[in-house]
Amino acid sequence: MRCAKGEVLYHEGEAYRMTPSADNTVEAKMKVNAIRPYIGGGFSGRLMKGSNINIGVEAGVMMWGGSPSVVTNDGIDLVKDLRNVRGKVGDYVKLIKGIKAFPVIELKLYLPLTPPKEGR
Repeated sequence: MRCAKGEVLYHEGEAYRMTPSADNTVEAKMKVNAIRPYIGGGFSGRLMKGSNINIGVEAGVMMWGGSPSVVTNDGIDLVKDLRNVRGKVGDYVKLIKGIKAFPVIELKLYLPLTPPKEGR
């Protein structure tokens, strides 16, 4: 793997070491697909009879559309470019590779802006 300047950062089979940036920090950014399908269902309705307060509950699953990328500050993708990442970082990479979807739970409370009218 080469960086933008053409320097070789990593040879296949060698140990990879992250190089700190100019401010002596290392970072990795997680990137997921822009389109993430969602499947779910829910319910909404009045909280109590004669009340204008509504409540809604929704639950579902959002798919990432494949494994997300974890790209370091020097351009190496920990998920796709490296194999057998060891230690705590390796545990995180294995977790990210295995998760293809995540749960979504939403609770909504609709409060009226004006008080209810008499006779309703």
